[in-house]
Amino acid sequence: MKLKRVLLGRLSLGWAILIWSLCSLAGFLFVGFVLNPSLKAWLDLSYWQALGRYGEALRLVNDRYVDANKSKFHHLTNMAVNGMTGSLDRHSGYYDPPSFKAFQDDTQRTYVGVGIMIRKVDAGILITRVFPEGPAEKAGICVGDFIDEVAGMSVEEWTLDRISNLIKGEEGTFVDLLVRSQAGQSRVLEVCRQKIKVASVERFAVDANGTGY
Repeated sequence: MKLKRVLLGRLSLGWAILIWSLCSLAGFLFVGFVLNPSLKAWLDLSYWQALGRYGEALRLVNDRYVDANKSKFHHLTNMAVNGMTGSLDRHSGYYDPPSFKAFQDDTQRTYVGVGIMIRKVDAGILITRVFPEGPAEKAGICVGDFIDEVAGMSVEEWTLDRISNLIKGEEGTFVDLLVRSQAGQSRVLEVCRQKIKVASVERFAVDANGTGY
């Protein structure tokens, strides 16, 4: 009888520990989903279906495309993410590590150039920022325009670093840019390189309540 009570006590303790563990796990998952809503995708069947389609497409292109350099997994993934974010709007995009480093360099220093920032998208080399009162703005270049040629050379297959280095140069010199608008109209612009001071805040105003913008 005493042995039976001991066994029942141990069994009850085991169930209590199991129930406590399950409750703790459920609480942990609940808090995780509340604090990080992106985890909810793990429970969404469409997320896994989309991921499966992407994985299959990635495998097929890597296996069957004729150009091995263009079909590497890393290159294909960068193009896929770039295309996905670039199709949202002109303000959204993806920077791979080298491009992001170049972006940081251009936003943290003074350099000689034409006063633009660029990003590679499916449609070409997109101008994502034009610095106020800079050479590019004075030449009529706008955010959303594309650069097709620099100094008479097509930049379609160039890296952003190569394009950026060619646009930059000695202060007071000129560079020819073939610029294409969103409407498809192209024009060649001769832009004078000047010293560009990159400011993290382009415009600043304070209202009556002391709030800055």
